[in-house]
Amino acid sequence: MGQDEEGSPLSEQAIWEAIVRPDAGNQAPPTAEAAMEAGAVLGENVARKLRGDDLIHWTYTDKGTLVSVGDDAVAHSVLGVPVNSFSGPAARTLKKAVSTRWFAKISGPRRVLRSWPDM
Repeated sequence: MGQDEEGSPLSEQAIWEAIVRPDAGNQAPPTAEAAMEAGAVLGENVARKLRGDDLIHWTYTDKGTLVSVGDDAVAHSVLGVPVNSFSGPAARTLKKAVSTRWFAKISGPRRVLRSWPDM
């Protein structure tokens, strides 16, 4: 599939690293969000590698942290929000928005609208 600088075949591990981590050192946190983003880029890079195209270089952008305990939520360092940490109605609304976004991705907007009151 590929060769190193000396023309020797690349190892399976080297090929995997080149596809999964074209930007070596870009460490994403072990979260579902990062895994979903990286997985999409991984799939695209596998197809690009097979076609001989340039790989997409992905960099994780931390969008903040949302901690959910039952119906309550606390948000911290949320991208684009001027307040560092918050809870209450604003955090619960953010929690619902995150759930809605995820649910829409996997099931479509019509189903999200039907489920909105139960979220």
